[in-house]
Amino acid sequence: MKTVLLLAGTAEARALAAECGSGLRLIASLAGVTEKPVSYPCAVRTGGFGGIDGMRAFIEDEKVKAVVDATHPFAVTISANACAACDMKKTPLVRLVRPAWEPVGDWCGFADLADAVAALPIGARVLATTGRKEMRVLAERADIRVVLRSVDPPDALPGHMVSLAARGPFTVMSEMALMREYRITHLLTRNAGGESRARIDAAAALGITLHIVERPVIPAANSVSNVADALEWLSDVLRD
Repeated sequence: MKTVLLLAGTAEARALAAECGSGLRLIASLAGVTEKPVSYPCAVRTGGFGGIDGMRAFIEDEKVKAVVDATHPFAVTISANACAACDMKKTPLVRLVRPAWEPVGDWCGFADLADAVAALPIGARVLATTGRKEMRVLAERADIRVVLRSVDPPDALPGHMVSLAARGPFTVMSEMALMREYRITHLLTRNAGGESRARIDAAAALGITLHIVERPVIPAANSVSNVADALEWLSDVLRD
């Protein structure tokens, strides 16, 4: 039975794991950022690999025949390490990456989170979906009001920020209701892409300004945009 390493943590990764046939030994790898991740129908490992050398050793020790990188589009380090490790081991790799969103409404694109936060005007009422791990730049803006939505709540927040623990998917109507409830003037989010776009459509419908952190540059790799194509790639590269 051939072993496939799935770098996971996204809806696409879960869908691929659910559709993989029983003829594969699938190992899903999670970074361990979320305290209670959604379960996978396969073996799961949690935590980092220890850099490129650690991933290379894992591929060698587990006799991995192919790697599917279905991590978040902003998971730059793990994607770069996967490219390097697979190149060293001559292990086939494909990146399953959801298409980015095209601009809608009052869309303002930024190269990074710091720039997006710095551009928020004094007095802005912000819905931020950028995660609890990178709240420092928001914590420093005491001149704005922030609703920070994340799967897991942060340990503590300054007085100008409130926590909203929630896990999607969300609907456009529920997002509009949330934005109205908190009188949101700005949406701060990453261009995650894919189907989880209710928040940007809701903001556009309400005339709310969107501060979008655009996708980072990551090493080039063979890529597909949907689960069906990833499964077809696996079938081709694992064929005897």
